[in-house]
Amino acid sequence: MKQLQRNTLWHSGKYANEDRREIGLSLITIAFMLWFFDLLVAFFLPAGYRTGHQRAFLLLIGSAAIAGAILAVIGWKIKSNE
Repeated sequence: MKQLQRNTLWHSGKYANEDRREIGLSLITIAFMLWFFDLLVAFFLPAGYRTGHQRAFLLLIGSAAIAGAILAVIGWKIKSNE
């Protein structure tokens, strides 16, 4: 029921195409920022190997990469659904 209400809000004109495009671009931007910080974590990974905390670094890298990919796909779908 709530999904139906949400879909009707998107298609009823309450949200203009510009708003949807802006939301999509915002999600894509957040995804790229996550991937950038993911690269920063990967830069410090050798220090994690030396101190024995490589699991925490690998968990951060994996979760940030997955979250960024999900946000990018959602943002792209919202942006392209005009």
